[in-house]
Amino acid sequence: DVYKRQVLESGVFVKAMQEIAHDAKLDSKGPRLILDSFRSLKQAKPATRLVFLEDLVATAGGVVAMLAVIISHVTPFHQAEGIASILIGLMMFYVVGNVFLQNAAGALGEADETMAARLGGLIMKDPDVKDISKLEVIKEGDHFHVEVEIEVDPTLTIAQADDIKDRLELQIRLQQGIIDVTIGFDEDDKIQQYVVATDET
Repeated sequence: DVYKRQVLESGVFVKAMQEIAHDAKLDSKGPRLILDSFRSLKQAKPATRLVFLEDLVATAGGVVAMLAVIISHVTPFHQAEGIASILIGLMMFYVVGNVFLQNAAGALGEADETMAARLGGLIMKDPDVKDISKLEVIKEGDHFHVEVEIEVDPTLTIAQADDIKDRLELQIRLQQGIIDVTIGFDEDDKIQQYVVATDET
């Protein structure tokens, strides 16, 4: 039963890694999937992160427990099982603390620099946008709230500005998880403030 449960836990763990890759829009397979799932953990949904961390502890804990049993029976080091129990307890404590902190941050709202950089590059590609004077992306759970203030040519008409707003809002809302967009305008002061990240894709 222990071995069957370990196999099941490992299967769920692999499925969680695949979900993380999906949330991060990656097409990872094999050993690459393991590395990418750890690297992209912050981009996954809270529920996916929870399952991933739980099964990471379950899988690693099972391996540690089995090794401890073998060591305690083959060698005189009978304390191995006790040490293994402590290690598994510490891993569980880490998962609970990690999930609590992430949920607390999501409930209160936290700035998301990755999404902000992505949107900044997208907005600056618009031919009518001269600069970005303000860009805030707040993440609450799986959702993002975006507030941006762009600088445009002061000679534009209200109708032209409205067209720019509609165009940008549509492009921003196409990004996954964005539910609220506020766009403001300011006249171009001829001083470039926003710099697009060089690794922006």
